[in-house]
Amino acid sequence: MLGSLWSFALAAAALSASVLFEGARRPLRGVTPPPNIPSLSAHDCSTCHDAIYKQWLASRHAQSFTNRIFVASFRREPLSWCVYCHAPLPEQAKALAGARHIRVRALPLVDEGVNCAVCHIRNGAILSARAPSAAALRAHRMRVVPSLATSDFCGGCHQFNVPRPGLPVRYTAEPMQDTLAEWRRTTRNKECQDCHMAGGGHAFPGGHDVALLRNTLRVHITPKNDRLQIELEANGAGHRVPTGDPFRRLQLQLLSEEQAATPLGTYSFGRRFRNPPHGDKDTWVLAQDLSIPPPTQGTTAVRSFTAKAMGAKYWRLLFSYPAPSSRADLQGDDIAVEVLRGAVPQPIREAPTPTALPPGRPAPSRP
Repeated sequence: MLGSLWSFALAAAALSASVLFEGARRPLRGVTPPPNIPSLSAHDCSTCHDAIYKQWLASRHAQSFTNRIFVASFRREPLSWCVYCHAPLPEQAKALAGARHIRVRALPLVDEGVNCAVCHIRNGAILSARAPSAAALRAHRMRVVPSLATSDFCGGCHQFNVPRPGLPVRYTAEPMQDTLAEWRRTTRNKECQDCHMAGGGHAFPGGHDVALLRNTLRVHITPKNDRLQIELEANGAGHRVPTGDPFRRLQLQLLSEEQAATPLGTYSFGRRFRNPPHGDKDTWVLAQDLSIPPPTQGTTAVRSFTAKAMGAKYWRLLFSYPAPSSRADLQGDDIAVEVLRGAVPQPIREAPTPTALPPGRPAPSRP
């Protein structure tokens, strides 16, 4: 019996992200658990995988449909396309059909967002990136899918174009979330999982993890006369920063005092979209990209610019999240988090050279 299970599990399936995911065009298909797994809820996985369950529970995946930024946006535009990404299970989509004001706890699985089943259950088997243990095989049917350990797998949700309004879901040629393509343009010496699932963890740190942002971002300021040469550097990032949601911004603020509430100037970096100059007014095209570019062969991930000094003595770097239309419904860290701060280097002013006295003339005495 165990031998047949092993042969089933080790018949590694070359399943791509395009097969496992639906590109937000519809709910996921084939998400049926093994016979001895009672439901698609992550709670049922926690019995044997408690540590991983607790990591996931605190992650943005678990909060994909319930975090305040998404809720504020969905309240304004309750699109099926949003549901198919942020709550992609068929049961979730059915519970949310026509919903606008969401009572999450009353809807099956909706409060679990992107849960274990979204990535690990298909057609009556648990999907694993590596060969399972004998204990795992005794617990449930398994199927080895090596693509789970690749960046392409993450691209099943984190790479898509701007959608057109209405159903069925259709896409334009303009990338909306372009993270996988950004990664492909780098030197590609790491997979997404190396940074966002280090050690097999399921906390999925990203743009909302302040510690990760602080370890990644650097600010270099050099004074030049009445201007400042400023560099924003993304150390070790395998994609643009910010990436993902098109409304994310880095904001470098110059301050007169260390704790000043109002900045002297704010410089914003990210992607900006607009309606096409001709044709379809219900979609977007990229107008400007001021994000930090991903590193490529022979380049570093740096965005450089100059700013007027304006008497600035301090600076701070913020990471901003929501769409402008949602800001009024949010507050605190849901709007922006402070990543770094520091003092603005002041230009070195050389002391004037003393004028030499004529030979034989005594120096003036002090009164």
